[in-house]
Amino acid sequence: MTFYDTHPLNRPHLYDALSVSFIARYWDRTSQAFELAYDNNAQTGFVVQIIYNNTLIYEETTNSNGETPSVALPALLADEPLTVTLDMVGFDDGKGPFTETFSIQLLTDRLRTLGAPLQLRMKRKISDNHQLFYADAYDEDPENIGEIDSWLRFDDDFDPNHFNILVEGDSWFHYPIPKNTDLRQVCLAALRGRVKSKTVSVLELQHFGDRATSVLPPPGGMLDTSSESYKLLLEWATQYRFDAVLLSAGGNDFADPGFSTDVDEWEGDLQPYINHVLEGPQEEHVFDPYAASLANVDMANANIAMEQSFSALLNNHYWNKYLSNIPYLDIENSHIVQDTPRSRLQPPDIDAGIISVLDNVIPNTGFVDWTFDALLNNWPAGSEFPYGHNGPVDDALELIFDRQRVMDRVNAIYHGYSDFIKDLTKAGITRIVAHSYAYPIYNEFATHIYMGARTGNWRRKAGPWLNIRLIEAGINNKFVRSFALKGLIDIVSREVLHRLDSDLANFVFVDLRNIAVLPDHWRDEMHLDVGGFEPCGEAIANRIAALFAADFN
Repeated sequence: MTFYDTHPLNRPHLYDALSVSFIARYWDRTSQAFELAYDNNAQTGFVVQIIYNNTLIYEETTNSNGETPSVALPALLADEPLTVTLDMVGFDDGKGPFTETFSIQLLTDRLRTLGAPLQLRMKRKISDNHQLFYADAYDEDPENIGEIDSWLRFDDDFDPNHFNILVEGDSWFHYPIPKNTDLRQVCLAALRGRVKSKTVSVLELQHFGDRATSVLPPPGGMLDTSSESYKLLLEWATQYRFDAVLLSAGGNDFADPGFSTDVDEWEGDLQPYINHVLEGPQEEHVFDPYAASLANVDMANANIAMEQSFSALLNNHYWNKYLSNIPYLDIENSHIVQDTPRSRLQPPDIDAGIISVLDNVIPNTGFVDWTFDALLNNWPAGSEFPYGHNGPVDDALELIFDRQRVMDRVNAIYHGYSDFIKDLTKAGITRIVAHSYAYPIYNEFATHIYMGARTGNWRRKAGPWLNIRLIEAGINNKFVRSFALKGLIDIVSREVLHRLDSDLANFVFVDLRNIAVLPDHWRDEMHLDVGGFEPCGEAIANRIAALFAADFN
């Protein structure tokens, strides 16, 4: 059986006391689901004991919520083992009684400098004196930092004479698919294979789904200066000597779905909106803000979800209409088909207008006859959208995208990057290396990500993120959708990464857009497989090796 327990550590007073409480769950092998550590039939909880230096210093029983009360323990020595035992007295799920014992190491000295309360979450049975801590990245508490275990491993082996790299990023650096290799792994393997004599050590802080910034409060992006994770990252950047930072960020700021296309995934703050749903063109679920607002549902969280979504950037999308304060009666007949049991979202097709503009891009070549290679190889230079206008490409982008919202999104990412780089420079880091994304135009499929036992679901569908929203905005031609996505990647590369490369001396932009990635090298709509990540990772490694020629072949 697996259980999860949470230890809130009161860091400002670690030398005086350790505040401990538990939230425990177990995997029920009969129901095949996670259950709170409490037997409702017998009204019996888990007994949680902590043994320190052969002395019982904590004993509490979980309540019906699987929780134990918080108790302040006396001052403890950091180098003494702390044993935690959970025992369900008389409990048996039909497959055997439950008792687990863990031995953990107090981290007083190493945590005392961190600035705010931090929940450390211990997972799976571990041997004596072996440390395996992490804060659950799925927890809603923004102060839970998901990279503690990586920090502990890095701290154990830290040597200022190593070639030390700090990695921060999204799913291109952290793709949780079993037996799948991501860009970070390829790049680091290439660097370790080319290093002359040093050891390459890495502090890995990446997590799939992370945004670079938050469009609206509360802070939550990896580059949001007010977030706890950002403050912690800067403390580590200052505490250790890093040669370089490897950064992958910005994709989720554009690809955010807002609401999942499956209402079964609407949890927490979004649960009240589950009854306000339209059926989308692909039989997906689309949140209906007009119906929800008419029902006097609290719209604050829904507005945040929509405003930071990809859909908000699309002129003809239902959400963009709502966020732009267009009355429902003005779009009811054009976007909605009244039906039962659920009305359908059926926006007007806008392909024809876009194609008529793009037919002018290549003389005597109808856009509908283009291949993907033609789209990539014949794209005219000089696009200035969203900040300016230069030719038919910008005319077409203007038809697809909300200029002001794209501009606001680009500005937020640029300033997030810029502030982050300046803070890292103050911490003594001289090279920050970031990459563009490849063009996501070959694959429109979803993927299945590995969620782990925490949720009780070993596999979970993710995506598609982009094309389905373009279809919801009346863009049904695949080549027009590919044009839109190529344009978006170019905007981020040109207006964020290239600008930073020009503006900041220690920022290095590795452009992956023209790397030879084949159509069958896409794992899903937005992610490459190992065959695609390998040439991209090699390109980044080559750039780093050139920057640090004394250390790499």
